[in-house]
Amino acid sequence: MSPPTALGAEPTRRDHAVAQAGHPGTLAPLLPAGARIPPATPPAKEDP
Repeated sequence: MSPPTALGAEPTRRDHAVAQAGHPGTLAPLLPAGARIPPATPPAKEDP
């Protein structure tokens, strides 16, 4: 079991909402399908 999965397993089992913050491309393969992954940083702004 990966560390992100292990950390979210118990709260999820207790029906708490769990989200892992980070780069979705990095975390997605480590987490169960349907895991919430909000980005750790806001999207880059385009130059005017």
